[in-house]
Amino acid sequence: MYPKPLKPLHNNRNVRNQADVALVKHRDTERFMASNDSSALNPLQRKLRRELPAAIADVLLPALTWRISKHRATISVSNPLWREVFDQYASKLCQQTVESSGRQLTVLSPDPLENSHDKRKRTFKEFLTDPGNQFALATCRSICDAPGMLHNPLYIYGPPGVGKSHLISAIVHHFHQSLGNESAVYWSGREFVDTIVHQLAQRDQGSLHPTLQQASLIAVDDLEEIGDRAVAQEELYLLINHALEMGQQLVFGSRLPPRRIAHIEDRVSTRLSWGLCIGIDPPANETKSRFLRSVAGSFADDLSSNEISNLLRNYGNDMHHVLELGKRLATGERPEFDTPRASFDRILATVADSLGIRAGDIAGKGRQRQLVQARQASLLLGRLLTNHSLVALGGMVGGRDHSTVLHSLRQAQLRIDEDAQFAAWINDLQQEILSGH
Repeated sequence: MYPKPLKPLHNNRNVRNQADVALVKHRDTERFMASNDSSALNPLQRKLRRELPAAIADVLLPALTWRISKHRATISVSNPLWREVFDQYASKLCQQTVESSGRQLTVLSPDPLENSHDKRKRTFKEFLTDPGNQFALATCRSICDAPGMLHNPLYIYGPPGVGKSHLISAIVHHFHQSLGNESAVYWSGREFVDTIVHQLAQRDQGSLHPTLQQASLIAVDDLEEIGDRAVAQEELYLLINHALEMGQQLVFGSRLPPRRIAHIEDRVSTRLSWGLCIGIDPPANETKSRFLRSVAGSFADDLSSNEISNLLRNYGNDMHHVLELGKRLATGERPEFDTPRASFDRILATVADSLGIRAGDIAGKGRQRQLVQARQASLLLGRLLTNHSLVALGGMVGGRDHSTVLHSLRQAQLRIDEDAQFAAWINDLQQEILSGH
């Protein structure tokens, strides 16, 4: 079952891009500087400038981001190196000054291991349970107890952020812990297509052959990457057949069920479906709320249930975005709801580039299927990511009227509900637009 992340149409979803975050920080600073609370922060900055050695103040102060609320002052240090300098020269002074104003001081800095965390070390214990993933979780545990015997292959699919990769990683981790690192191999779909397929084609002469012979588990995530790739599908087909003959457990993860992968051969989709295919539904709002509060920690304590719901509705499209939202809250940031997160020109350019057409063609009068699809996607994303009215959006795609735009939006939403591949494409476009790449 693919997500319905884009309904209702007026909701904003994803975490905004870097320019928007910078804008929010600028507004927060202006709002703070104009408030009665600014006297607690400005003297602190001046005090650090005055009492720190000039050489330290000149380089340390620009590395600090300041936020303040009624009961808390938060200082974010840009990296672990400057955190050491801050702790040595400024921590005690800041603590004394902030506490004298009746506030609590929190100092944040990035975890140097956060970006290098190996997702293969995720475990079942850390998995966030939800009504939509209970069956998948129970099945993954069962194949750890009897690999190759119950559900082989096991194929897990669902929209981004529902826990597919975590479950596959937990299976791999269980095998590594129980049987040693040689007992399981784990590839991403991109890794499989780009490098593993070539090694598999070498058959017994390749360096990969001994690794596969020792493995009790073979796992491939993001399997939709094999769409439109005949050689990758051929090697996957042969790999599945060989693994089943050897009694090795196979586990696959994908956004799409086997038959929905683009231009997949019938024989490959049939092999993938031989065991058990499990779809995971998007998590319930209660699960998202629980996860958000756990990531944000004490910074979410002063948020009401309604405020949490509004934040999730605007920024919690999936659990990846809930995680990013939680990290933002944990720095003391309070995202706003009304700031547009992308320009419509950016949306048109991204959609056009995705389909290999010109942005001007989308606003034209052409009725070819590809242009209609591009127009519907652009209007839908424009409704999600900008503050433009239906009339304004119509004006930017060739002067179309309100009713025509509304019809396009309804058709796009209907197609999202019925076509998982189209829904995945819209989601990918959304992330690309917001990433600024």
